Amino acid sequence: MEDITFKTADGWELPGSIFTSAVGKGPVVLISAATGVPRRFYRHYAQYLADEGAQAVMTYDYRGMTGTITQAQARSMRMSDWAIRDMPAAIGTLMQRYPDASLRGIGHSFGGQA
Repeated sequence: MEDITFKTADGWELPGSIFTSAVGKGPVVLISAATGVPRRFYRHYAQYLADEGAQAVMTYDYRGMTGTITQAQARSMRMSDWAIRDMPAAIGTLMQRYPDASLRGIGHSFGGQA
């Protein structure tokens, strides 16, 4: 597992984790979390997918999920930002690292809706 940070188009820095395995030759997979669920919740599932053939599996935290945020950030943050800003940034980060791979997405609750 590799912990990373990546930026959204509007400047938020988000944490993510990328799971790989020596056997992974398949697609890359993005796991988008449920509301209030941190990326670490999905770590065993992500590693399982990598061990079963995914080239890479990425989990990430939406803005406001981890770390500290300022009052100004909290006032400007919207749940819709998770879908229209955070998820596209995660997809972009994953595809930049693995440009020739096909992408699959797994969403849990909100992550599936987005």
